Amino acid sequence: MLTAPKAVIKINGYASGFMRNVRCTENIQRGEVKGISNLTLQEVPATGYTCQLTADFFFISLKRPEVQALVNRSGSVKEFIDTLILGEQPCQIHMYKKKKLTEVNNVVTEVDNEGETIAVVRDFFPDSQAFDITEGQISGTNITGRYLTPVIFNNS
Repeated sequence: MLTAPKAVIKINGYASGFMRNVRCTENIQRGEVKGISNLTLQEVPATGYTCQLTADFFFISLKRPEVQALVNRSGSVKEFIDTLILGEQPCQIHMYKKKKLTEVNNVVTEVDNEGETIAVVRDFFPDSQAFDITEGQISGTNITGRYLTPVIFNNS
């Protein structure tokens, strides 16, 4: 079982300790093949594949390195727009499960934070970013986007 305290998420190598959740959704688009005099489908061939990711963070700072790795908002507005148009680089998101390395007298004394790779999201491009400041709550920031390479679980 993987619980949040056992997970380590790195965005371009920066650990993201203030992340609240990550959701990856992958969809297969299919065509429909029906022949003359057939009411039912004969085939449903794959015609496309889309991969989407949504992530939520506690709103500590939009300048944190893992947030900047997702959407680089440094520099001027012109530089930001020029980067989107001419030099946008995708980021990589690695998800790990911590692994116990040593234990002494029932106390864990050493942990490998990258013990088991759960998934790797490659070539992520953001589509939207939002943040909120809410009375009586911890503020948050949210990012959604698409990634180009499907997650393969046996070969991440």
